[in-house]
Amino acid sequence: MYVKIMGCWDTDIEPMMCIYCNKPFSRKDGKARHENICNENNGIRQMEIDLGIEYPEVQKFECRYCNKVLSTASHRKRHYNICKKQEEYRHLLLFFC
Repeated sequence: MYVKIMGCWDTDIEPMMCIYCNKPFSRKDGKARHENICNENNGIRQMEIDLGIEYPEVQKFECRYCNKVLSTASHRKRHYNICKKQEEYRHLLLFFC
C-alpha cells in the first residue's frame, strides 16, 4: 500500500489504520483525531470488532447495511438514522454477542 508522507508516496511505510473504518493514516495524531470523530465509531461497529467481523468495503457514500448510494456523506449519516436494515443487523449482532 502507498502512503503519502511529506508530499511523497512511499511503499516502505506501513500505514496506521482507523480501527473503525480502516482509513489509512501516516501519523498517529491524525489517526487518533479521526477515530474520535469517525462515523463508524458506534455500537454496531464495536460489536463487529468484538466478534472479529471485518469492516465491509463499500462505495464512498453507500449505506453499508442496505447498499443504498447517497450523494453526500451528510446524506448517508442522516440515512443511517432511518435505515431499517441497520436495526435488523444490530439485532442480529446482539443475538450472537
